[in-house]
Amino acid sequence: FVNRWMISGDTLMSGQNFINCVRLKGNLTYTSLRSARGRPSRSTICDACRGVESLGHILQVCPRTHRTRIERHDNVNKYLTGILIKKGFTTKVEPAIPTPAGIRYPDIIAWKGNLCAVVDTTIIADNFSTNDAHTRKATYYDQPSIRQWCETESGVNKENISFTACALNWR
Repeated sequence: FVNRWMISGDTLMSGQNFINCVRLKGNLTYTSLRSARGRPSRSTICDACRGVESLGHILQVCPRTHRTRIERHDNVNKYLTGILIKKGFTTKVEPAIPTPAGIRYPDIIAWKGNLCAVVDTTIIADNFSTNDAHTRKATYYDQPSIRQWCETESGVNKENISFTACALNWR
């Protein structure tokens, strides 16, 4: 299902965009590391930050693409918020929740009836497990002070508040 866009033909995508998406999916995008294969004298250093310029570096770490990474994260949150609103949930995006450890900013708090969910988005690299990322995020936000804040804000009992994450692979 995830790869249906490559063969379905029902997406309105130009030929160049399709080729670029296949390059990204197959790790075929031009990078210094890729261009140095078989050429030991060729540099693999990123021009922006002096790290090794691989596709993962560009998409997840490099300061040159920081703004684009933030936009990608925000677009995922907008999409999730839109779906939750269509399903009748009330949402708050990036509320500042005071805790003993400092202020926490979960991406989305959604509630409907006697259900409340704290959702945080994370986009991870290939070498990390989405289950581990989900568990880390849920554990990070599952605190008594956040439960109390959600109960006050949504009117949902503390026991009916769940903590979850939207953990996506960067590809």
